[in-house]
Amino acid sequence: MTPVQKERYLSLIDRDAEGGASAEGRIKGMVQEFELGMTRPIVGHGLGTTPEAKVHKLGARQASHNLYAEVLIELGIVGFFIFMTFLSRVIKKLFVVRSMFSQVREGADDFYTRLNKALITLFWMYAVYSINYWGLSQYYWYLFAGLVIAFSNLALKNGHMENESEFCVSDINNEPRFRLADKVRKREF
Repeated sequence: MTPVQKERYLSLIDRDAEGGASAEGRIKGMVQEFELGMTRPIVGHGLGTTPEAKVHKLGARQASHNLYAEVLIELGIVGFFIFMTFLSRVIKKLFVVRSMFSQVREGADDFYTRLNKALITLFWMYAVYSINYWGLSQYYWYLFAGLVIAFSNLALKNGHMENESEFCVSDINNEPRFRLADKVRKREF
């Protein structure tokens, strides 16, 4: 590790290191952003309004440096829950593909297996990176989700999956959306 890299890592935990005040400022800013998100906790301030909300509540128009705080500010707890559900479905799809590959091809290390590993790694990289990067309106999460769906469909199409019924995207549409409501209508408790 170069001396510059060591200094950058030290700045995360040591205020006296070069750039240490910057890290402390980022942490303070993130806390303020989460507090700002809680000023309108249910539905937030509105999509794309983080800069305006920060000017009115914090007195400064600085871009959010945390995607999760940005989601909370703009979409509230409801939107945060929806966004986190979106992320959980993306990673779940990748884990399902990995599980299916392990059942079908014990110890195989083909293109699809390696691509699946790379996509899982990229997911976690994005998830961690989003702590220090804004981007609700940026394309990278949505492009990534589209790539995951295309990859899983391609893997199915090329015969790498035996049990398609557990995995197929079209099966989601056949599942009743409101199971509890259906039970209430039929009085099945």
